[in-house]
Amino acid sequence: MIFLKSVDAIASSKTGDFLSKLFSDVVRFVGVENVVHFVTDNASNMVLAGKKLEAEFPSLYWSPCA
Repeated sequence: MIFLKSVDAIASSKTGDFLSKLFSDVVRFVGVENVVHFVTDNASNMVLAGKKLEAEFPSLYWSPCA
């Protein structure tokens, strides 16, 4: 695990669509072949973003933390 980047999203609405795009950009930057698992909290916006991420990258698994 490494720290890759931070995003100033203070003025953005943290919707599932917004987060999905943000996460997709990170996966593309790192390379989908280098990402196996994506973990977020289980808020509804994160669940939606995680499902969209799995749909976009079938080799990637998403799960909420406990």
